[in-house]
Amino acid sequence: MSGDRAIYLSALDKVREAFSPDGLISEAAVTTAHELVARHVPAVAPVRAPAPATTYTNEFAQRAKLRFGA
Repeated sequence: MSGDRAIYLSALDKVREAFSPDGLISEAAVTTAHELVARHVPAVAPVRAPAPATTYTNEFAQRAKLRFGA
């Protein structure tokens, strides 16, 4: 919270719509995340080419939906 609850809550409110309501994330979103990291991480930390299927699956979110009926 960086010591300021009001700023934290305001920032959270502004990004809330970016959260997945069911926890599932598309392959395109994972690819975008890979591209952003590759673009903004210093050159001393090389990033592999995007391979969404090898770094993220929706398995956990799908199991949770089944278990809790969400």
